[in-house]
Amino acid sequence: MSRRNCQSGRASTFAVLLCGSLVFPTDALAHSAIAGMEGFGAGLIHPLITAHHLLLLLALGMLTGQGQQGQLLKIKVPMLLFVPLSGLALFLTTRIAIPAELQLLILCAALCAALLLAASLPIAGWAFAPAFALAALALGLDSGVRVGAPTSATATTLVAIWISLNVCIVNIAFYTSLCPRHKWVQIGFRVAGSWIAAICAMVLAFALKTQFLN
Repeated sequence: MSRRNCQSGRASTFAVLLCGSLVFPTDALAHSAIAGMEGFGAGLIHPLITAHHLLLLLALGMLTGQGQQGQLLKIKVPMLLFVPLSGLALFLTTRIAIPAELQLLILCAALCAALLLAASLPIAGWAFAPAFALAALALGLDSGVRVGAPTSATATTLVAIWISLNVCIVNIAFYTSLCPRHKWVQIGFRVAGSWIAAICAMVLAFALKTQFLN
């Protein structure tokens, strides 16, 4: 990959992170929604406008790709777990009540992945399988649609969320792995990991403070 393309990719990542950070102050741990959008389109953009979901996808995807830079991306086993488990979790949202504390767990997972990304530590390949499995369950269970929505609309939205989650995690890991192993590229990833970790830490602090005050 050329230096220009990699710089463009880093700029895009920074823009996404910035957008995510702007979402938090308004409603840190609530599902994001755009008025008037329902169905397939709303499902596709759900992981991108739900800030804590986006942070986990970015952190885990970049961490996965970072360890395989300049190589053929090998995430077959993690994705064999992520694909069905995310679908199962989304289906379960129509059958069981999901506790709000799950959102805090997603932020904690994103924080851990971001810290590993910032530290640029080598991660054993087998470790990504359970990480992807847990992320799939957490993201899926936390993506339940509005209670009382028509069955057909619910199914369409959940399928779109499932597609979006899988496409996002694969693409983030893939494009990260395409970047060359230059020192300045590694610094860029460490900076991105630090930004994600900082955002997660701040939101967790505000959330915990709010809970204790209430």
